[in-house]
Amino acid sequence: MNAWAVGAVGSALDRHSRGRWFESNTAHHNIKRAKRLFFIVKFFFFELTHVAKFSLDIKVIIIKIALNKENMKNTVKLISAIIFCFLPGIIGGFFTANNLYPWFNLLTKPSFNPPSWLFSPVWTLLYTLMGISLFWVLKTEKSKDKTLGIIFFCIQLFINGLWSIIFFGLHQILVAFVLILLLLLFIILSIWKFYKISKPAAYILVPYLLWICYATILNFALYLLNR
Repeated sequence: MNAWAVGAVGSALDRHSRGRWFESNTAHHNIKRAKRLFFIVKFFFFELTHVAKFSLDIKVIIIKIALNKENMKNTVKLISAIIFCFLPGIIGGFFTANNLYPWFNLLTKPSFNPPSWLFSPVWTLLYTLMGISLFWVLKTEKSKDKTLGIIFFCIQLFINGLWSIIFFGLHQILVAFVLILLLLLFIILSIWKFYKISKPAAYILVPYLLWICYATILNFALYLLNR
């Protein structure tokens, strides 16, 4: 083989070798570039995931705060409704306490007259139930039945307090009996309207209705025995 041929072969081999090195080097750079791109994508995906999670956590916190505010508002409304229903008892209690002795104790009483200590816990329970009932109704949507129900409820509450003034304050047993019949009517009307918008609100007024039925019979018996 002459020198020219050897040189040509060497040159060809050198070009082939350089071509393979170039291809190898290019492939290596492509792999590095792909790894770098993968790392960037992974980094941004990781960051986006954390941002999304953080955003979700913020939303959860905001919802919890809103729910806590709503719960706080409902608690305040419930307490306010109960206090409102206790007002007749507070006002009536003033006249009752000042006239139990000696006037009421000297009245001739029927055999089914309850002991004096029973009235306080019973009325505490009933006024509380009335407050819860009113609260449930206040939470419902606006309607004609709701408006009428609340009006009837407030009227019966007013008569409730007025009865104590008439009976214990003025000693008018017969007038008090007529008044308690009116009280019964408005309690029934309240339950009727409440039932249309909130059945639980109507149901928990039933003990109140039963107690006033008993009080009506007792009032009439006291009138007959003390005419």
